[in-house]
Amino acid sequence: MRQINRIAQAGLANVFRHAHASRVAIRVSIEDDAAVMEIRDNGFGVDENAVASIGSVGIQEMHKRAQRDRGSVTIRPAVTGGTALPLRVPPASCDGPM
Repeated sequence: MRQINRIAQAGLANVFRHAHASRVAIRVSIEDDAAVMEIRDNGFGVDENAVASIGSVGIQEMHKRAQRDRGSVTIRPAVTGGTALPLRVPPASCDGPM
């Protein structure tokens, strides 16, 4: 659970540092096979190819944290503009202290 919290913190920090967004939303849900948290903003957006090649320590750390919980995180353009950061982890990874 601590990894999920840290990924949320890093994702929100990226919104405030880079997106120049006027709105940000966090959605949390439980699906059949995963707990899902998604951060979306209405900022500048992101180029998927640029994200893959940036090598940002913050982005790399989010990926490592998700993998520790047997999950995945991606950073991609949101369908409605801005950026989406969906995180998926097995529900069992949500047990435990924050």
